[in-house]
Amino acid sequence: MSGQGATLFLVVFALFGGISNSVLAQGDEEAANGREEAAETQPVKLTALFKGYDPLIRPNFHGKPVAVQMSMTIASIDQVSEVDMDYTVTVLMRQYWNDPRLKFPGNRSMSLDPRLVKKLWVPDTFLENSKSSYLHAVTVDNALIRLFPDGSILYGMRITAKMECEMDLRKYPMDEQSCPFILESYGYTTEDMTYEWREGDKSISGLKDIRLSQFTIYDYKALQGYGDYETGVTTVLTMTTLVSGTRAQLPKISYIKAIDVYLVVCFVFVFAALLEYAAVNYQSRYYKTPRKSRKSKKAEIEEIQLEEKKAPLAVPENDGSAARNGTTRRRFPSPKVLTSFRSGRKIIEDVNDIDKFSRVLFPVTFAVFNAIYWIVYTV
Repeated sequence: MSGQGATLFLVVFALFGGISNSVLAQGDEEAANGREEAAETQPVKLTALFKGYDPLIRPNFHGKPVAVQMSMTIASIDQVSEVDMDYTVTVLMRQYWNDPRLKFPGNRSMSLDPRLVKKLWVPDTFLENSKSSYLHAVTVDNALIRLFPDGSILYGMRITAKMECEMDLRKYPMDEQSCPFILESYGYTTEDMTYEWREGDKSISGLKDIRLSQFTIYDYKALQGYGDYETGVTTVLTMTTLVSGTRAQLPKISYIKAIDVYLVVCFVFVFAALLEYAAVNYQSRYYKTPRKSRKSKKAEIEEIQLEEKKAPLAVPENDGSAARNGTTRRRFPSPKVLTSFRSGRKIIEDVNDIDKFSRVLFPVTFAVFNAIYWIVYTV
């Protein structure tokens, strides 16, 4: 993908992604104005503002998800490598969200020291297709925190990252490539946090000013979407770690403790849920198979039954007399085996029945266990 005739189709988009502010120059100007405005007003005591504030808990906990808006300025694209299929880019990324716990009186915003980020809840945004990345820290961390009276927060940072880009080089050197820049939440689901671009495609700026020696930036798009990740296995590993950690902190004794019983039963329930998922997945795949293949299996069974009726003496046998006579006798499964084979797939007609049954069985069983457990160990 090199040479004067090659073009680079850079697609900047976010999975679980969103947008924050506009351009670098404009953002820096706003930051300067914010400092001047803060100096003109009476200072807000940050100690009182952060009193009782827990940065480990997201805003609107147990409520609606936090809406994180994002925007970025592409400062430079330093290198595009066809050999390693990656590109190096420096961006100024901004995230914007609201935290009602940080409301304060007044009508002026405050620019805070970036070191205060450790005392704030911030989105766990990461670069999904990044090979390596770092935050600029000369002369201090290149970050910006702006706090508004209504609790809105602007968090900006300067990042350089080497991003993976799968390239199709069949038309090399007259090829066009689409290179993504994927932003995603590492741990939060859509029930806790959502992303959105602040102004659609306008949320990404700076690309039109970039000039590359061997490539031409053709176009870009700001997209957003959702991804599904399986967490049954993670829960099992978490329970295993919890059980091991609890036992390591207690003395080694020969009898069973109450906490051992509770944790083991919880582990059994989690593992049973994993098995239930596997059963539903298996059954759903079976019922999605074409009817033709099922009919062929049924026809095969009926053919075997028919042959068995025609040759009732064809029983499992391979003695010397048969070999001497130059004949062989075929083995037919008994009617008992045929019946079990034929009816083995008819246990569950609807895979949704497993889920419906589990939704009742699991909570009821766990509630009964808790009732017995607390009666036994507290009375």
